[in-house]
Amino acid sequence: MTGVLSATLAKLFWRSDLRTVSWTRLCLVGAVAATIALFVGLVVTGHDGRMATYAGMVAVTAVSLWWFGFRPFRR
Repeated sequence: MTGVLSATLAKLFWRSDLRTVSWTRLCLVGAVAATIALFVGLVVTGHDGRMATYAGMVAVTAVSLWWFGFRPFRR
């Protein structure tokens, strides 16, 4: 859910900058990044639903969206 929501908001707010990047690709990248962060948080903390895990999911999703959508050498 985090990946889809962040990709949708990114496409809405930065419509002109992300014109060449598909919404599906942003969703996939965000969802995969959030899933990996969730599993890492589960292994590190031993519990699901910790605030550190959620913060990690948000941070990793934001970095992955930047990497695939806004990096200067993308073009």
